[in-house]
Amino acid sequence: MSEKKTDQLIRDIKKLAIMMSNAAEPVAVLTHYDADGLASGGATARFLSKTEKLFILRSTASLSEDVLNAFFSIRAKTYVIQDMGSGDLKMIYSKWKNTNSKLLVIIDHHKILEEPPQDKRVVIVNPELYGIDGGRIGCTSVLASLMGYYGLGERDPYFLEIGVIGAAGDMQMQNGAVGINEYLLRLAEGKGIVKKETEFVFFTLRRLPVFKAIVWNLVPYVPGFSNREDIGLNIVRKAGIRIRNRSGEYVTVAELTEEEKTRLLEVIIKYIASLGIDDLSSNDFLVDVLYLPLEDDPYLQTAIEFSNMISSCGRMDREDVGIALSAGSRGEVLMEAKKIIEERRKILGKYLDMAERSIKIYDGMLVIVDLTDKDFSVKFSGTISTIFSRSLTYGDKIILVLSSDEAGDIHLSSRAPRKLVDKGLDLSKIMRKISEELGGRGGGHNIAAGATIPVEDSDEIIEKIREYIKEEIARIEG
Repeated sequence: MSEKKTDQLIRDIKKLAIMMSNAAEPVAVLTHYDADGLASGGATARFLSKTEKLFILRSTASLSEDVLNAFFSIRAKTYVIQDMGSGDLKMIYSKWKNTNSKLLVIIDHHKILEEPPQDKRVVIVNPELYGIDGGRIGCTSVLASLMGYYGLGERDPYFLEIGVIGAAGDMQMQNGAVGINEYLLRLAEGKGIVKKETEFVFFTLRRLPVFKAIVWNLVPYVPGFSNREDIGLNIVRKAGIRIRNRSGEYVTVAELTEEEKTRLLEVIIKYIASLGIDDLSSNDFLVDVLYLPLEDDPYLQTAIEFSNMISSCGRMDREDVGIALSAGSRGEVLMEAKKIIEERRKILGKYLDMAERSIKIYDGMLVIVDLTDKDFSVKFSGTISTIFSRSLTYGDKIILVLSSDEAGDIHLSSRAPRKLVDKGLDLSKIMRKISEELGGRGGGHNIAAGATIPVEDSDEIIEKIREYIKEEIARIEG
């Protein structure tokens, strides 16, 4: 990664921070509903609050003409769109220019599919403009948090925590940070906001009961183990470890001795191997964990768990709670978020079982999960495709999840293994191609992309996807 590109991006973020500090009020903000989008919304809300600006913030699952019409009907002087918009610049600009706004800001990291408007009142901050792959580096929460951090003169280091949380939720921190992500992480470590450690994935949730902690991590996802507290209880008992301590409280991971962790790890590995997953070693479950030392609550003490809580709020139609939590609210907001994530865990467990029963593998490389005829919320499509892409069973394959909404449109969520992306596979092109052919809308990143298509028959989509995937694989394999 070129340091020059990163330096230029950082300079432009600092310019944006000054611009937003001086932006005319009121400010209207529209952000995406996933972890990255809600963390971005939290960072911007915190920044605007601390600069005492009048603002309104909304979230949405996707951009559409109706969503944009409603957004631009707000009488604002400054409009901000976050974690969306790079594929819809013409539509956004055509609607925005009819307002009395003085400034339109788009903070995003998705591929730019159209020529940016040649208008000095439009400011776009996106790593793709600098030749940086936004799917891997510089997600929106990283950009928005640095804007807030520099906009307040580096006096509020909590912004750095927001950026790390959002990047973890966008899967940009799991294999080491580079570029502007590394820049943010180093700032956070220097301020004591983040502490990076290597740990077995089963022991990262240190203050949770052991039987929950070992199964609650869904990366890597292990069918028949992950999210199964009953299995967790059996494994803890088999390892000869107490469920409760002498006070009657559940034993937490933090209370385990190293010898107990070793015994527990041996039982876990044996159990997972019994599920038909071969050639496992304990090192397969070593992960880099970003601990958040300033957080007291166990639900918030690692970046990935914090991001999971924010993501849960989005998937459960409680984006307001996710934004407030990421912005720094605790107390009643945190209590509500805990209820939401517990409800989400139950629903996700049901959906994962449903998805497992719906899996079909095509051509030895394409995993299709067709949930279009199931009682399934489209807001969980991205969650399912991401979890399966990090699975020990399906992680080397292309994942495609299909679901349908109340209007009858089919939603696609796809993920690709890094080895194919590095060879040149681009899912965003495939999603755009099929959506354009079938009258829908699609895009995203080379490694993760989606589409919404007004077609009721999923078989037609599946056949076209198979055809396009085969063509792409043949192309990159030469």
